[in-house]
Amino acid sequence: MLLLSLFISVTATAQSPTENELLQDFTRYHNQTLQEKVFVHTDCSDYLAGETIWFKLYVVDGTHHKPLDFSRVAYLELLDGENKPVQQAKIALEESSGHGSFYLPLSLQSGNYKLRAYTAWMKNFSPDFYFEKAVTLVNTFTNPGIAGPLADSAALDVQFFPEGGELVHGIQSKVAFKAVDSNGKGVAFKGAIVKEEGDTVALIEPLKFGMGHFYMSPEAGVSYKAIVRYGSNNRTQSFTLPAARQQGYVLHLDDTGSEQLNITVRSTFPDQPIFLFVHTRQEAKLIGAGRLKGGQALLKLNKNSMGDGISHITLFNEQKQAVAERLYFRYPRHTLAIAAQTNELQYTPRQKVEMAIATTGDNNSAVKANLSMAVYRADSLTDTDEGSILSYLWLSSDLKGSIESPLYYFNQNGAAPEVKEAMDNLLLTQGWRRFRWQEILQQQRPVFSHIPEYEGHIVQAVVKDEKTDTPVEGATYYLSVPGKQAKSYASISNKKGQILFNTDKLYGLRNVVLQNNAASARAQYNIKIVSPYATDFSDNALPAFTLRDGFQEQLEHRHIQMQARNLYWREEKNRFLNPGQSNTSFYGAPDKTYLLDDFTRFPTMEEVMREFVYEVSVRKQNGKYVFKVVDPQVTDYFQEAPLVLLNGIPVFDVDKIISLNPLMVEKLEILTNKYISRGVGVYGGIISYTTYDGSLEGYEPEAGTLNLEYDGLQLQREFYSPRYDTEQQTSNRKPDFRKLLHWSPQIITDKNGESSISFYTSDLTGKFVVVVQGITAHGTAGFTTYTFEVKEGTL
Repeated sequence: MLLLSLFISVTATAQSPTENELLQDFTRYHNQTLQEKVFVHTDCSDYLAGETIWFKLYVVDGTHHKPLDFSRVAYLELLDGENKPVQQAKIALEESSGHGSFYLPLSLQSGNYKLRAYTAWMKNFSPDFYFEKAVTLVNTFTNPGIAGPLADSAALDVQFFPEGGELVHGIQSKVAFKAVDSNGKGVAFKGAIVKEEGDTVALIEPLKFGMGHFYMSPEAGVSYKAIVRYGSNNRTQSFTLPAARQQGYVLHLDDTGSEQLNITVRSTFPDQPIFLFVHTRQEAKLIGAGRLKGGQALLKLNKNSMGDGISHITLFNEQKQAVAERLYFRYPRHTLAIAAQTNELQYTPRQKVEMAIATTGDNNSAVKANLSMAVYRADSLTDTDEGSILSYLWLSSDLKGSIESPLYYFNQNGAAPEVKEAMDNLLLTQGWRRFRWQEILQQQRPVFSHIPEYEGHIVQAVVKDEKTDTPVEGATYYLSVPGKQAKSYASISNKKGQILFNTDKLYGLRNVVLQNNAASARAQYNIKIVSPYATDFSDNALPAFTLRDGFQEQLEHRHIQMQARNLYWREEKNRFLNPGQSNTSFYGAPDKTYLLDDFTRFPTMEEVMREFVYEVSVRKQNGKYVFKVVDPQVTDYFQEAPLVLLNGIPVFDVDKIISLNPLMVEKLEILTNKYISRGVGVYGGIISYTTYDGSLEGYEPEAGTLNLEYDGLQLQREFYSPRYDTEQQTSNRKPDFRKLLHWSPQIITDKNGESSISFYTSDLTGKFVVVVQGITAHGTAGFTTYTFEVKEGTL
């Protein structure tokens, strides 16, 4: 066996042309494919219809996990079992985070739903990259239709995963397996691997979560199957193993426990060059070259040269073909420690809780962090370990499918031998990568169909010729949001007929107007708003809908409590925060404002404009009225036509303004500077009319104008928590059955890593759980849990 130790850090110069080519191709691809990750912290994971999901989104860069202020909008969806959305929202992001809520209407059926989140830029990649988590909902107004826990005889599925990717004739291989039931949960069993003639090759039994491994030396042309027994009735099933190839490569990793990894390569090819490439989240770490001797080679990797989290170890042959791959996990060396402490361990109903939070980093030094916190009653209807921001960023987001109990793998940073072995089984069974080597080595330039929303939400539309149904290029359209603080955006269609309106702080359900500026085009073109939500979905199936034993009595109590909250606290539950929009129009402060009630009211708009609006000239050309705005720099009129607006809606036919009843108009604003509409052109000033109460009575919109409602960025619902500062408040007979005592989506610790929060307990007694998680500006993530009790009586 040849000992190969020619590994170098990628910061050095590669040793051979092939190594250089691999590194250059990989680096080129990585530099062209910025990737984001989104993590969503929800207040809990199971709800009743009529309750509210509260959430906080964290957006980081996919390589270093540092908060990434790239996208300004994220999309959050709640999908049913058929991937049909039952709730959708556009969430504003500020400095890489955002928050909001979903009210769960009584029309929803009981079942498991999928909460997923992504940005517009992430739609350029597989939906497997989106954040996903299962959410359980029970509609207590209908029969939940729960069959109870799955029976022992539930269908079992066992899959096998040879280390490195393939079984090869005559070469011993480590083979991992994973057994799950129809609920997606790991299943314990006992079994054997047998040849087609019945000889036993290996005995198998899972270590944890239905996963384990065994060793075998397969023969090509011979079929192997696993015979397993499981459940209390010892039900038996058989499963076929992957066929062995006549020729190929087998890669085996051995973690020696020191600072070294041993990689053994065995092959049916006796004497060939090989190359090993190691990257961590698309960042190259190590590269090495050598030659097989007698079909074997031993490679030694220095762990200190590898990144934290999941690293991909890929073996290449002489033709630069990826022939085997293995994953390795290195526990993060830098994490965020969060300490949460209440002033008491036990409270009475309606008592004030004071909580101190401290965040520290390396060497127990104080560090500033962005956190979110939920405080809820520990009466979960399901047995769910949903993980944390720490387990998601370092583990779940870089593995395929859902992981059962992800926090298990972070027990004492994997120090226990069982956890270490379980982690390796997980990597063998659920490994994947975020790219295809073929695309990299063929130097295929990535094609991005979706542009990032780095300024604000982009409203997308498509314009087509009405007769031919073909895309129209070069059509100018305006998107207007009428109102007191009107907004107007212009864009020109590209060769695909796409029009992109880059909006700014467009919140809530709004009436919008779409129109073309050319009269000849209005009758020829059709325009349609395109949904910004993704239309492709991951293959991750939702688990079967089951609740823990004894749920019925608990549901009855929660049903009554939910109705009481919605009845007695209805007004408080429906308060929304002001998004902080500007009081000025999209064009900024006007140079001149006319409040028409301050002037003599003339019977026609023409007289109004001629008599006292001296900045505007009213003329007639070819029998049509036109406006010209004076240029104060040269005391002459702009050559370009002004942009004329009525309640923020562009008006291209000035005759329609002249025919307006002046008594409808409250004010007139004039911009006496040129206005540049990005991507469209230059206007010789702006003339903006605003009517009383936004009324457009008597105004006939341009032909072909499209009026519709558009749901903009989600308005943030205010989380309401009553105060009990006084005896009168405490003795108020209004019932307080809050299960969620507190939700803080935006906690920023100070330079000393400290923050304090206070809230009040409700009328509910029992055990309450505090969950705090978050991230620092340097990308160190962390979470913690804390519990306290609420009991009746005087403490």
